[in-house]
Amino acid sequence: MTIDHAAERGGRNGVALTERELEVLELLATYIPRGRIATELHISTNTVKTHIAHVYRSLGVNSRDDAIATALRLGLLHADGSTRTGAELQMTSRV
Repeated sequence: MTIDHAAERGGRNGVALTERELEVLELLATYIPRGRIATELHISTNTVKTHIAHVYRSLGVNSRDDAIATALRLGLLHADGSTRTGAELQMTSRV
């Protein structure tokens, strides 16, 4: 799994997500249920809900589909659902 550390530090296009929130976002893109996300990350379902709420708030969205679409548009996710690395984001932002 690749994580966008640039997003964690200061944000991409004004979006600042922690490493864990990026992991949750990546798993959201697979459409697995919240309970399974919790199991995958070894955290509680309530913690997953908190991370999802922050991801949605940071992206300015209200649904999983909108979060995925916005993350793709902002370059936070690859089309395959994986998060982008800081180096990839720096290259994209220079174009």
